[in-house]
This record gives sequence, C-alpha cells and structure tokens, in this order.
Amino acid sequence: MDLKSESNTESSTVATSSNSVEKMSVLALILVMFLTGGIYTGFWFVKRIGSINAMKSVFKLREGIFAFIIAGFAVNVSLLLYVIFQDAALTEELRQTLLRASDVLALVLQVSVLIQCFKMRRIFMDHFNENLKKEIKFSWPATFFFGIFYLQYKINRL
Repeated sequence: MDLKSESNTESSTVATSSNSVEKMSVLALILVMFLTGGIYTGFWFVKRIGSINAMKSVFKLREGIFAFIIAGFAVNVSLLLYVIFQDAALTEELRQTLLRASDVLALVLQVSVLIQCFKMRRIFMDHFNENLKKEIKFSWPATFFFGIFYLQYKINRL
C-alpha cells in the first residue's frame, strides 16, 4: 500500500509540474505575435518564467533580458510606424538610416529571443529527461526555426 501511494504521489507531482506552465493555442500565439508586432514575445516568457524556473535544472531564466526584449520590440514597432506615417516628411537618407537601425535592432532582439528559447529548451530537457526520466524529445532544429511557437507546442503536449 505504501509503495502504491508513493507511486501515485510521484506521478501527480510530475503532472503538476508539467501542467503549471501556461498552455496557449499555437495559432492564438501566432495571431497575438502578429497583432503586437512581436512585443508579446517578452510577455510570453515573463508569464511563464516562474513555473519554468521552478523546474529542476541548473539553468534559470533571468527577468532582465525580457524587459529589454519588450522595450526593444516596442521601440522597433514605434520606429517603423514613424517611418510609415512620416514618410513624406523624411528625407530618403534619414528614412534609410531609420530602416537600417530598425533592422539592426530586430536582429539583436531575435538573437536574444533565440538564446532564451534554447535556454528554456535546456531547462525542459534537464527537468523532464534527466530528473523525471520521461525521455521527451526537444528538437534543436525546431527550436531554432520556430522558437517560442515550438516551445509552446511542446508545453501544450506535456
């Protein structure tokens, strides 16, 4: 009887730990990302950081980078809207400079998000595969190409 109750307790802990990460439809995530111009990326991480950092892993997500990501995407969207709506008032040289600055900022933001996606992937692998012995596959190429969309897909399947 004791062995059975320990086994039940362990499986409910596993279920609780995987269910505590917020689930969201991947299609809804794509829609929200599109409508916010990518600003939601940082919020997506922030909403899940507590449950992710509660997992058993030596790696942890830090909140500061997500403030940079949110602010960076907000600045980038504002910059692009300024260029779009002030196009007639801008010289071609200034317009090109602003667009190049936007491209550089977008690149820095995407690299930052990609690094955080791989850090989250490592946390999942440590927690589910090494600690809980579940042997769940987390694809490197899918993480690289699809980022948070792939991670949300995996969260939904846990």
